This record gives sequence, structure tokens and C-alpha cells, in this order.
Amino acid sequence: MDIMGPFPVARGGLKFFIVVVDYMTKWVEAKPVPHVTAVACRKFFHEHIVTRFRIPRVLVSDNGRQFIDHDFEEYLATYLILHKRSSVAYPQSNGQVEVTNRTLLHCLKKSLDDHKTSWAEELPNILWAYRTDKGIPLPPSLQHGSTYSDRNRRTLPKSPNLRPPHLCPGTTRT
Repeated sequence: MDIMGPFPVARGGLKFFIVVVDYMTKWVEAKPVPHVTAVACRKFFHEHIVTRFRIPRVLVSDNGRQFIDHDFEEYLATYLILHKRSSVAYPQSNGQVEVTNRTLLHCLKKSLDDHKTSWAEELPNILWAYRTDKGIPLPPSLQHGSTYSDRNRRTLPKSPNLRPPHLCPGTTRT
């Protein structure tokens, strides 16, 4: 789990987004937020991870104030989630989310051009492109019981005046 931003202020005062990556499947969940708080992180984690997928055994994050908050730690303990924190001196220990952050940032830059404040509106399209990439380790058919056809990828809806996020060259995955 990590935080990206600050970005140019988007509609609704959004400046950051919270990112979670499943280490096995590389599935990414992200949500724009106006402020980075323990409450926002806990709410995102509960609504977008726990209630949609499963209760994970482990959460890896950095030592950000929002992640070491007593209430956040108590929430994790309630669900018996082991909280591993990456070292301040060695953020690579949270490498999967760092690699994903770089890829998401690269795709946002490529798709937005001069529309910098539209990043929050474009984020769902970027996530769609990332999730449907053929290089993902666990295909959507196994993850969710359905496939994403090339036709669906080509007809991906996008915001007006923005580049399609799936035309984001030079992205790589590990």
C-alpha cells in the first residue's frame, strides 16, 4: 500500500491517490483522495480490498504517518492482518508497489499531456489499461472468471481530448 502525489488539484480537491497491489496477481486498486489520512487509508482498504476481494494475511506499506497511526494498526489487528513496513532507508522492500507507481505515473503523463488537472478522471482508464495488459501474471479469466477481449481494449472509453491510456508505450512490468 502506498500514496502517490501530490498532483495538480483535480475536481473535488483531489491531490493524491492510494495504491494497493496484490503481490501474487499484480492486480491494482487505486483511488483519488483529497488528503492523506489514516481514516482515508483505512476506508479505502476496507471498501476496495477487504470487502471486494478477501482479508489479506499481510499488508506491506512504508512508514508513512497514515500507515503507522494507532487506529490504522488497530483496524489491521482486528482482521489479523500482519503489517510489514518497509525500511525508510530501503524503500525497495516495497518494490512491487513502487514499480506499479512508476508505471501508473508514466501512463498518466502520457495520456494527459496539457490536461494535468484531469488526472483523477483519467485514473480509472489507466487502471483498466494496466489490468488488461497481456503481461499480467494471472489473467483476468482466472482472477474474475471473465476475459477482456482486444475489441474491448480498443473501444475503451476515454475522456475528451486525452490520449487513450492503452497507447502508453514503454511500460514494463516485473
